[in-house]
Amino acid sequence: MPENSKIGRARYDVLDGLRGVAAISVMLFHYTQDSFPRNTDMAVDLFFILSGFVIAHSYGSRLQNSMSVLDYTGRRLIRLYPMYIAGIIIGIPVLFLVTKAGLANYSPKSILGNIFLNCFFLPDFNGRTVLELNGTTHFTGELFPLNPPSWSLFFELVASLTFPFLFKLKRHAMISLIISCYAVLMLISLAEMFINHESAIGLAQGWNRESFLGGFPRVFYGFSFGILIYSSINNEQLGKLRASAERLIRHPYTLYLLLLIVLALPMKLKGLYPALILAVVAPSLVFFGSAIRCDGETSAKVAKFLGWISYPIYCLHLPIGRAVFLISSRLHYSRSLAAAISIAATFVVSVILTKFYEEPVRTYLSQKAKGLLHPVAKTINV
Repeated sequence: MPENSKIGRARYDVLDGLRGVAAISVMLFHYTQDSFPRNTDMAVDLFFILSGFVIAHSYGSRLQNSMSVLDYTGRRLIRLYPMYIAGIIIGIPVLFLVTKAGLANYSPKSILGNIFLNCFFLPDFNGRTVLELNGTTHFTGELFPLNPPSWSLFFELVASLTFPFLFKLKRHAMISLIISCYAVLMLISLAEMFINHESAIGLAQGWNRESFLGGFPRVFYGFSFGILIYSSINNEQLGKLRASAERLIRHPYTLYLLLLIVLALPMKLKGLYPALILAVVAPSLVFFGSAIRCDGETSAKVAKFLGWISYPIYCLHLPIGRAVFLISSRLHYSRSLAAAISIAATFVVSVILTKFYEEPVRTYLSQKAKGLLHPVAKTINV
């Protein structure tokens, strides 16, 4: 399928930066739900597209040559699991405390069941409820109660494990898959709107028991679109468009600002705005981001840091925030102060765990598996 058959060693630093901005936006939304627009849900769709792109860049050619599917699968698990399990471990005592405080109706037995399932990257189809950080929203049937954002990591893992097969699809088959997934996602969202008497299309599928099935077309739409974008970056017809992007968007910070604006705008037009983001804006950000290069050492360092910190922030922020908000409520701190403490704590814990836990563990596991896994050049943070 890929038109881009070059193995390439370029680092797409701007895409790392976009992922970091999206992860921070999700964190800010969860910590400031009373005032921050819910459009940051669409950041997850950007993650899915980015994941398809960077996995195609890092593994596509190698899978076509010498890398086996087993090698690839091992590397994906080594990449995802250490920080994922750290978020789960932090979430275990936090969910016990939240339940004890009367903010959730989980029983000790149900939490033990969550531990067993979530530790193995498996969702729990429970119907229990937890009061979230804003103190007014009740979330029911979360698939990963110990660390709710893990639902997207589950779907990303499912999609990434199918990558060796998706990457072999012909271009027309990939386009058909993308259109079909988008259509199915829209139909599911429309059906949910009518059944629940909602006023807008809800594209935020996949995070709880009721929306679980909608997570599959959502992730495969984004993931496949990312693969398609990567396979098209050397397309002559699109070359002029990429060149125009390089001329118009000269600095990566411009693209980061555009992403923030997109996520900050309220979700109006009965859900058609996020539908437009999903169909046009998010893929365009990835396409144009792949064409832009950092114009100096500082911007390159910023982009690399944002990419480096994005995954731990996403994995750790909600259990950390739950703990901080719970303690803050007992100390009668304002919600603004609790949000500020949560942001600072998330950054500090993310840096410490990445540097002194995740990276050493990943190195150790890679060395242990080196008899099975072939070396892969560091071309992008995946």
